[in-house]
Amino acid sequence: MSPKDSYDDRSGHRSGPRSGPRSGPRDGGRPSKSGKRFDGRRFDDKPGSGDGRRRESDHSRRDDKPRRDDRPRRDDRPRRDDRPRRTDRGGRPGARRDDKTFEQKNSRPPQYARDEFRAPPIPDDITGRELDKAARAELRGLSKENAERVSQHLVAAGRLLDTEPELAYLHAKAAVRRGGRIPAVREALGIVAYTLEKYDEAVRELRTHRRLSGSTHNLALLADAERGRGKPDKAIEMLGDLPDDLPEPGRIELVLVAAGAYGDKGDIASARKLLERENLLGRPSGQLVRLQSAYSDVLHIAGEHEEAEKWEKLARRTASSADILFGDEEPDPNEGIEIRDLEADSDEADAEGASRDERRDERRSERGRE
Repeated sequence: MSPKDSYDDRSGHRSGPRSGPRSGPRDGGRPSKSGKRFDGRRFDDKPGSGDGRRRESDHSRRDDKPRRDDRPRRDDRPRRDDRPRRTDRGGRPGARRDDKTFEQKNSRPPQYARDEFRAPPIPDDITGRELDKAARAELRGLSKENAERVSQHLVAAGRLLDTEPELAYLHAKAAVRRGGRIPAVREALGIVAYTLEKYDEAVRELRTHRRLSGSTHNLALLADAERGRGKPDKAIEMLGDLPDDLPEPGRIELVLVAAGAYGDKGDIASARKLLERENLLGRPSGQLVRLQSAYSDVLHIAGEHEEAEKWEKLARRTASSADILFGDEEPDPNEGIEIRDLEADSDEADAEGASRDERRDERRSERGRE
């Protein structure tokens, strides 16, 4: 099971197939808008908005400027060198209890109380019990009331991720503010941040989730977020340092992301070589569709269009035989939603009201003449 599908299952909502880690090149940390799809993402060097689709539905899914250094950093903890040093139990050297700076610093309310963030309201039909048992078990360290509210925000985030990702992000942030030490909570925010292309935040949250849980199932998502920050080399490095307990589907996802990272660097030959080392025929159907379609796109980029078309047709046949939706066949999560112009509706209602008034006045005038 993929990271994103795992999150969907944990939140109790599945609203259709999601997009997964990109293996197409990026420009300036963003996926391109046009060109060939590579692992369901666009494979060219034009900046875009990340609207590419996945090749099939068995996986997961999507900020800021990249950091200047490549060293991993735990931004969720204060850095030791940022805190005032103490030479004795009396506190800071030269600081007195009546010192203005001391008073100002210690009179501040807690961080979350200072923030102007307001948690979004919980939809009426969400109880929090929709969250799966494993995720609910992680919330046992919280008070009953707090655990219920966190679970409701997580369920809401999972439900809204496809159709209203910005609102899903607010729910995930609200969950972190209430349960920031819970692995599933940090994972949720990381996934939603990735969806919104907030790649710095996604990397931070997914790293924190891994540190808290020891889980490796989001490695492909983490690697692709590094690509989003403009650091393809980091994604490639992650493929070369695989943990022993990483399942085969997770390894394949990392292969696809690393191939895309080579594409980011313009190294199509290495991307092709990496994919050709994999078994492109004798695998579970879900993996085959991903690998075959990615290989097809690499061949297109290499100029071998006839061979590329053969692999794309094979990927489509594989998807069809396994009842897997190919990328351009995936449903629109907004399909069936009616968008109405409330202002136009109001104008129409006003016109109807005026017409009724005119007819009433005419009838009164006629009765008066009689």
